[in-house]
Formats: sequence, structure tokens, C-alpha cells
Amino acid sequence: MTGPVARSLSALFLAAATLSAAARQPEDLKKAKAYVAEVRKHLLESYVEREKLSGEKLDKAGLAGLAAAMDHRDYAALDEKTRVRIRGSVREARSVEAALDAVSIVVDDGFDFLKFADHAARAMVRETGDPYSRILTSDEFNKLLKLMQGGGREESPGLAVQAADGAVAYVQYGYPAYEEGIEIGDVVVEIDGKPVAGRAQEEINESLKLRPGTPLAVKIRRPGHAEPYVFRLEARASPVKDVRTEYLGEGIGYLRMTIFDLKLSSEVRKGLEDLKRRGMKKLILDLRHNPGGALPAATAVADLLLPQGLVITTTESNYKPNLFGIEIPGVGGDQEYKTKVRTDFEEMPLVVLIDRASASASELLAGALQDHRRGKLIGRTTYGKGVGQAPIFLTSVFQKRYLYLTVMTYKLPSGRSIHHKGVVPDIDFAEEKPSPETFARIRSLREGGRVAKYVDAAWGGHAGALRRLAKNDGFEWGRYPGFDALYESLETRLSKDEVRAEVRRAVRRRMERTENVVWTSDLETDAQLQRALVELLD
Repeated sequence: MTGPVARSLSALFLAAATLSAAARQPEDLKKAKAYVAEVRKHLLESYVEREKLSGEKLDKAGLAGLAAAMDHRDYAALDEKTRVRIRGSVREARSVEAALDAVSIVVDDGFDFLKFADHAARAMVRETGDPYSRILTSDEFNKLLKLMQGGGREESPGLAVQAADGAVAYVQYGYPAYEEGIEIGDVVVEIDGKPVAGRAQEEINESLKLRPGTPLAVKIRRPGHAEPYVFRLEARASPVKDVRTEYLGEGIGYLRMTIFDLKLSSEVRKGLEDLKRRGMKKLILDLRHNPGGALPAATAVADLLLPQGLVITTTESNYKPNLFGIEIPGVGGDQEYKTKVRTDFEEMPLVVLIDRASASASELLAGALQDHRRGKLIGRTTYGKGVGQAPIFLTSVFQKRYLYLTVMTYKLPSGRSIHHKGVVPDIDFAEEKPSPETFARIRSLREGGRVAKYVDAAWGGHAGALRRLAKNDGFEWGRYPGFDALYESLETRLSKDEVRAEVRRAVRRRMERTENVVWTSDLETDAQLQRALVELLD
């Protein structure tokens, strides 16, 4: 039988098969379809730049994600015939849900539809072009909560890398990436020998984990430098302190924050009160290499340093959070945050240190202090992240997947946005950096391990002297035992002063590793901190 009648019967049989498949849909297929529908809905309704999206765009991206999944290791065990049939089913579909229905006809029982739908959901989120939004598994969500509560950082190198181009998004103070010298502006090309190009953000995040006793090799390219560098990052023996304080003398206190988690404000208050007891009358607040964190933490710290009743920030959001119909306050909608309390620190002379790696909540705090003329900002223009994210509970796959989505923009008290602009310092100050040639020689010296071996050998008879030099060596290489012999043996083109600096660095690192010393500042070498002291002492 041929002709129109045959084609009509064929279409009828196909429709009947589809209806039959729909009638016997397994529960996980229904959940997978509801999952992608829920992700699409939140992207179209709650994403901060929702006007750039459409259902058609998101479905096109989601279908591409399903097709590309056949090349993913998750499906390496599938035979080629099944992969071809799945690709064909996806290619003919007009929506992600229709594709899932079509695929259900050609796969065996036991096919994991939720994992398959993940490829669509993640591709839909990537369609936003937003480096901060992503799908979270339950494990990733729990780790995020733990981070916000001040824990779970043992595996972190203090480094974030953007999948789109390998650019370093942030380097956090005190963590291995910072200690080894990775910077904003670097481009990561390999992690443990595997190229970054072409990898999903989730894969990159997973690969950036430290394991005790196993260095993580991160290869970077740095603009202006001829060759790439490989940094070997090792897990720290002790956790990084989020709040560090030091009394510098002359009535000046110093407080550094490494991140804004939900326990930060109480630690900052304790630190400020301790400095005040020690004689602090002026304060240096250090926000360099602080990638931000929780908005409530930033507003709570601002409340300690600004007079009562002042605006800290205003937020705008399309997101109206709810969980099974229960509204969740303090996350979505348009809000204004003001200072609520009076403190002993709100009129204290203040200098704030910032740099290109000060981001998000750090910028919010620095910008609010600047807008209210509360203190001088010294450093470089900050990173420029004026948006905030919220974890959205996906009720269709409750406690299995979450949508971490950029839902909010914030503005400073003056009404200005810092997104893609950053906070411009009152006093521009750039740290002097070594030339590419000098930096390459320093990297070669560190990788050779000769300086670290010298320090270990000298420690037995000179530990006390080395501890004192770690605090201040007066830029005198002759104070290090056997320095001239060390320098001659290195056969390096570095100057004696440059090698002295590396020896002192190795001493400080040894004290961190073996004596759990926590260095708060280094007034001898930190020119930006020295500039802050000059500002407060004038």
C-alpha cells in the first residue's frame, strides 16, 4: 500500500506508539521532563537578564545539550546503534520534553532519564552566558551551604576558573593558589595535564580539588610572558583563618577578611573589640583577594563601621522564592539594607585596601564605605561583580538538583552599579611586579627546591635567628647563615636581594607548615599596606 493512505496510516501508528509510550511513562521520565520545564520557567522568570532569553532559545540549547551527551563519558557503554537512534530522536524534536519522550521509545529499561536531562538543563543554563549560574547536585548544594557556614574549605585551592575561556575568576588570599602566585588575568590551560578548553564548568570545578599528599598541577599562561607556568598546589596542613587581626602600633589596628561567610560578622566584631583593647584608634581594613560571599555578611560588617540609619545597598530581583508555596523572606524581590546599630567603630579613622581580586560582597562593602565618605580606598579598581545568586529549590527533583541562578543586581548607596565597572579607589596604588624574565627565574628557583632544602638544613642550628628574620630581615642577605655559599651554588641571574626574598619566603612557609604560624601581614614587603599607614599617620 502506497500513497496518501499509507502515509496517513504510518502517522497514525506513530501517534499511537507515542500515546502508548506516554501512558506507560516511568516515573523518572516524568520527573526529568518536569525538571527541565522547571529550569526553563525559572530562567525565563527569575534570571536577572531574562529579557535576553526565550523559550525557543532555551529549547534549542537544551536539545543541543542532549545531542552532545552521546559523546560524553556517561554514555560510553551505549552501542553505536542506540546512540544514533537517540541523536535522531533529539534532532526531530521541537522541545526538550518531546525529545525525552522520543528517546524513551528507543532506550532500554533502566535508562537514567534524570542524568540525561542534566545535559539539557545545564545547556539551558549555559545559554544565559552567565559564569555564575549553574545546576547543583545535592552534594554540591550541601558543600555550598557548608562553605557559607564557614567550613568545607580543606579541598579548595582558593581558585576559580571560567570554562568559557579558562580565565582565572578569583584567587583567594591565604590559599595555595595565592601563595604560589596565580593571579587575576592568568588563563588556565591545563589542570593535572588535562586541557581546560571544551570542558563543562562542573568538570572544571570538580578537577580543582586538593587531596592531601597529591599536588594539583595547574598550567597557566600569563599575558606578556613567553612560556606557560605550571603551579603545583598542595593542601594546607591547617585551615585558613577568615579573619586576621594585628596591632601595628601608633594606635593603628589591621583587620583582614578572606571571605564573607555567615559567621563572619561575629568574628569581625570580636577582632575589632580585641584591637580596641590593645589601643586601636584607627583601622586598616584589608579586602584584597577577597572574592565575596554572602550578602548578609557584608551588610553586617558595614553595620559595624557605618553610623546608624544609613543605606548600605539596594537590591533588585525578579525572583520570588517559595518552597511548596511557602515564601522565603530575605532572598528575592527589591530590598533596601540599612545600618541598624551604633558601635564604637563607626567614626574611627579608616583606610580600606582593595585590588583587582576584591569582588562581589567585598566591593559592596568598600563601595558603601566610599559613598558615605567613611574612609579612603587605596589600591586598584575592583573586579566588578554587582550581581548575586540564590539556590533555587527544584520541587520536581527535590533534594536531587538545585538551580544556582543569578537573580539579583545590587547598587551602592549613591545608586551606582559596580557590575563590570568595579569600585575605583580614592588613591590608585599598584604593587610593583617582577618583569616576565625575573618571574620566570623565580619560578625556576622555586621548582628546583634548593632554597627550601637550604632552609631545612639551616633550621637545626639557626631556628631562632630564622624565626626573627621571617618577621623582619632588614633586606640584609648577610644575616642568613651561609647565604653567600647558597647564592654561588645556585648559579642564577637573580640578584642577591631577589634570592634573599625567596629565602625569607621559604622560612615563612616552613613556619606555617611545621609550627602552624598564621601570618597576618608583612609590613616589610607590603608597599600598599605601608601606603595605608602613611595615610593614617599624616
